[in-house]
Amino acid sequence: MPTETPHPSPRGIPPLAQPRLYRIELRGHLDQAWLSAFAPLSFSSSDRLTTIEVLADQAGLRGILNRLWDLNLDLRSVVEISRPAA
Repeated sequence: MPTETPHPSPRGIPPLAQPRLYRIELRGHLDQAWLSAFAPLSFSSSDRLTTIEVLADQAGLRGILNRLWDLNLDLRSVVEISRPAA
């Protein structure tokens, strides 16, 4: 039985390559200067939690998560908050 492949969007971009909006939560307070490399669309930080929102495709999200890992930051959650238009 052949597997079904996702159809490209009307713009011709496959669904996994389309940018999506993600909310990333990190434990602890981080200065905005630390997060400037991620080009966040929004940013908030308290003593216990830092939240950033980024627009990225799957490869971009993987790069962001790798950088967070390399910086030894404590990841709390990653949530997709918007999907590309079908």
